[in-house]
Amino acid sequence: MQWLQEGDANSKKIHGVMSNRRRHNAINMVSVGEVNVEGVQNIREVVFDHFSTHFKVVREGQPGIQGLHFRKLSFGEAGNLT
Repeated sequence: MQWLQEGDANSKKIHGVMSNRRRHNAINMVSVGEVNVEGVQNIREVVFDHFSTHFKVVREGQPGIQGLHFRKLSFGEAGNLT
């Protein structure tokens, strides 16, 4: 960034640094259990499946509030909350 801000035309150096960073940050393979998954589309599907199973809504087994009685606040008590 300093080279770009100061106007240095050392674009070969910048390109080398950015290419190295891109290679270092790339995900080439993901291990799923005993299986290694390679390829952009295959990795994308595995990651999507992983997060979609962890963040989906599970409706079964959630406790209900049927039969529970809660005390209601009076207007004066509710006014004191604010």
